[in-house]
Amino acid sequence: GRGKARVILQPSDLVDFQKGEILVCDAVDPNMTFVVPLASGIIERRGGMLIHGAIIAREYGLPCVTGVPEATLLINTGDIVTVDGYLGLVTLAKGPSN
Repeated sequence: GRGKARVILQPSDLVDFQKGEILVCDAVDPNMTFVVPLASGIIERRGGMLIHGAIIAREYGLPCVTGVPEATLLINTGDIVTVDGYLGLVTLAKGPSN
């Protein structure tokens, strides 16, 4: 999946989530799952194939990379990112997101 990143640091950040954005967060919790169908991918700071976000991503057929410790620090809302769940790669595009 490729799209603009939406970094979620607190519940109020979910309000502005747009269809096609990449969800970047510490971990997907059950209160966040309403935005998952809108996402084009998920990047989680915490890791593991069996954590909630990875399971939800598989259910929706979304690319998901977990265990990216600095994800919420290195990726900013609006950055263009590509998520390759098969290879476990997150690629940040160079230059402005416009």
